[in-house]
Amino acid sequence: MEEKLDLILNAIASLKTDVDSMKTEMRSMRNEMDSMKTEMRSMRNEMDSMKTEMGSMRNEMDSMKIEMGSMRNEMDSMKTEMGSMEDEIGSVKTEMDSMQAEIKTIKAQLEENTQLTKAIYHRQDEADAKLESLKHDIRSLKKALAKQDKILETLSIRSIEQETEIREMRHAE
Repeated sequence: MEEKLDLILNAIASLKTDVDSMKTEMRSMRNEMDSMKTEMRSMRNEMDSMKTEMGSMRNEMDSMKIEMGSMRNEMDSMKTEMGSMEDEIGSVKTEMDSMQAEIKTIKAQLEENTQLTKAIYHRQDEADAKLESLKHDIRSLKKALAKQDKILETLSIRSIEQETEIREMRHAE
């Protein structure tokens, strides 16, 4: 009889240890979830910053397009003047060469901006994929946490039942 009682007491002690261990594990999981939430907020802030930077780059590109349009208009105007100013053809050619160099520079800058924009889009796609992965991880953690809660509830009920049986056995003696 005492052996059974000792076995039951040992089982209860073991269950209490398991419950304490599960509680510790749940706290650890909650801390990890809090850390993930913080990281997600940081990623959102970074994404907002990237969006702002992209908007600024678009404005710069629009400004460059306007400048290019203005330069094209100036070139057309110069071509018209060339017909009436044969004496100034030499100076106009020099001026046109200079403008073409500027256009090449602008095109190079435009290409560079295009490459930067593509890189930003790529980083945005990567950030979106990481965010989706984090969402999936959080859903998995929530499921695991719910399962742990059910296990703890079951263990608590078993512990109470066993304590009741022990009391009844003691009263029966």
